[in-house]
Amino acid sequence: MAFEPENYRRWGQQYAVGVQGRLLWAGVKLFDAADFLGEVFADFLGITDSRYQYVVDAYERHQHELAMEALEEESELQRMEERVRRERAEEAKKEDAIINNINNSNTNSNSSNDASSTSSSSSSTSSHTSLPQSSSSSSSSSSSVPSAASVACNQILK
Repeated sequence: MAFEPENYRRWGQQYAVGVQGRLLWAGVKLFDAADFLGEVFADFLGITDSRYQYVVDAYERHQHELAMEALEEESELQRMEERVRRERAEEAKKEDAIINNINNSNTNSNSSNDASSTSSSSSSTSSHTSLPQSSSSSSSSSSSVPSAASVACNQILK
């Protein structure tokens, strides 16, 4: 229990006279020094902590570890979601390329069928009767190819 500076001034003015006043002043200074050292030793030895402070510290450490694990899991989840997004984008690009290739091959086969049908019709009339069948078969095959491509794309998506 330390005295306030204001009390020192009043106290020093009243009792500073003579040997007795100076001894009293020295005693107060020694008491203040002992009080300060007592506080330092109590803090050093842990006497001022609560009785179960180690439990509180362990709980706080555990809570901190849980929070760090949650952050790590969240960041791992974000990385996984980003990887899945990239993979899906790559799959979509591949599917688009496959569909474009199929469409290009269909247009190429249709144009070659048209060219062969015009040359065969000019060559003879008997082949002209077979021409509608070949053109109908080519149109049915071209309509079945995109459906096969869509089936293939659906299988890729799954």
